[in-house]
Amino acid sequence: MNNVDQVVLASAVVHMLPDLIRESLLNDSYFCTQNGIVLAEQLTVGHNDLIIMKPDWFAAVKNLLSSHDNFSILKDTNHREWKLVTSLENGVKKIQVSGNNRILYLPFPTALSHNQTERLNGFEQQIEGVHLPIKDAEYWRSILVTRPLSDDEFRLFDEDCANTPIAISQLIEAGALAGNCDISILVPPSESYFLRLVGDCGTSRTITDYTEHGLADHFKHLMAWRRLDGFLLALPLFAHAFDTSLVETTLLSDDEIGEAYKWLASYGDMISRIGAIEVGLAIIDQRPKIKPFLIEIIKEIINDDVNNDASRFNFLSSLIILVDGKLAHTKIFGDRPPFWRRLAAIAQASLIERALLHAKVDIARFSEKILQNNASIFFMQSFVDMRHEPRWQPDYNSAKQLRVITLSRLIATANQNANKIETGELHDLLFGETGFCIQPPFTVLDCFIPGPLAGGLEPQQDAPPEIIELIENQLNAAVLEVNSFNSLVNSALIFRLNSHQIELVGKALRTAKFQIKHVTSKDQLTSILYGLATVAAITRNTNLAEDVIILTQNFGQLPGVGVLPENAMAIGLIAAAAFPELADWSRFIGNWMTSLAFSPLNKEEALRLQVFCKQICHIVPELWHTCGKAEAALEARLT
Repeated sequence: MNNVDQVVLASAVVHMLPDLIRESLLNDSYFCTQNGIVLAEQLTVGHNDLIIMKPDWFAAVKNLLSSHDNFSILKDTNHREWKLVTSLENGVKKIQVSGNNRILYLPFPTALSHNQTERLNGFEQQIEGVHLPIKDAEYWRSILVTRPLSDDEFRLFDEDCANTPIAISQLIEAGALAGNCDISILVPPSESYFLRLVGDCGTSRTITDYTEHGLADHFKHLMAWRRLDGFLLALPLFAHAFDTSLVETTLLSDDEIGEAYKWLASYGDMISRIGAIEVGLAIIDQRPKIKPFLIEIIKEIINDDVNNDASRFNFLSSLIILVDGKLAHTKIFGDRPPFWRRLAAIAQASLIERALLHAKVDIARFSEKILQNNASIFFMQSFVDMRHEPRWQPDYNSAKQLRVITLSRLIATANQNANKIETGELHDLLFGETGFCIQPPFTVLDCFIPGPLAGGLEPQQDAPPEIIELIENQLNAAVLEVNSFNSLVNSALIFRLNSHQIELVGKALRTAKFQIKHVTSKDQLTSILYGLATVAAITRNTNLAEDVIILTQNFGQLPGVGVLPENAMAIGLIAAAAFPELADWSRFIGNWMTSLAFSPLNKEEALRLQVFCKQICHIVPELWHTCGKAEAALEARLT
């Protein structure tokens, strides 16, 4: 094979690989050199005033640093010449780029300097500004102590510094202001980036494990970097009600914490505001300066109308779908537990929310576009996650439910810290006769739907005797009706149920020959089937999962009552979580998808099922073995 063929083949193969593998190979300078791959990314300065190729930029800078004339010439992508000289701007050394009646300034690349002091001083400033992790900083420091970076090393160092939450947040905001929100910037396809954002979960399998082993250390690293900025970077992780003492607010001065809460009241994302309320109410007796900002934040949360397209909860829901859907597509966290990937997705969604709000983006239009392009793969990934964490479903990401969770946490936090909240506006807001806590805008059951990080946590209490009696009376009735499963389904989200109650469901269904009386609409039936599938998933009862499929098939034959094909698919995917082992789970899903593929479908229904089938098989390739026949049958319907 000649060199040209090798370069063409290597480039083609690299671009066919998943994002994570491609990123790793392209960051390997030996691989790129051996295969003749040249990474010629573009560098854009200003509002497209100057567009240059990075190799040309590196070469021009090196010429400048070694030139006796103290200048260098650079050609941009339009073959226009620009003159480079070093200059001081406000006491900071920069590179002045002049030409075409324009003068632009770029950061001075100290890592290429031949002066050791200049290299190291510039390096320390750069890594401190972006919060490069200690281990990565030590690697680059060990090189810069002895020599300047090579071209390839400088590219990797530049990418390393750009692959941090601080740098990405700045890029997102700059892109939003320029009207260009590229998806690869909004959701970096990099595992190392998200490790820097939320820390490494290690061997933790639930959010409780991670809270005890890892999260506290991550918060400490953030606060050790910069107290104020570290505090603001910790809050987007509060998608779960953590112990607020994990964030060491004692390190912050009164002025610093006042500045933080003032910023949060003006520009804070929804998750950070939730965390700020929980932290703030715990220290309100010691830090009274934050009280007016807490009042403002709480009022905005209470008054957010999820029925309004511009709702902040709608925006958050859409951004979670965007980020988690993209992570599902790239599969960069295939071996990580769902709670951790979802924590990373929500934290990134929060950083995006901050940047876009600061850039005054139309959030209603942005949300609509996100939902159009990302919802289906987000749903498929969430159904896949249920095999490991069966208590959280994609429907729970709705704006309404996110608001319920938020207000539930707010009520709990207020009650826990009631003795610290003095009489006044904040007290009246939380506990007064007109306060929202007197009449919560949701049902008790809504409060017990788990949050997005709690899908792997089991209920801590057994069902009380009176609830058990009610469940058994409903299931032992002579006739099964629409409400016969209500107590069972509602209790499964709140209490631990024993196998006896679940066995009663199967017995009742068989006695009734899988018939339920007085079902008059698709909505009624869908609600019953979703509920029973959820019970099967939470209790890991495989017999009930199979019974749900039989019940769905039986009612599917009734005109005007049977569920829609995509709802039937979702019911089966929820019930599949009863099977924790991959082989059994794959078999169950394959059988159900095949059954749906051969059921009466119009072309639009067949197309949607095919899209879902391909997406879930993309996420879990092992499913192709059991779902291949279904996909082929759906394809045949479309030709």
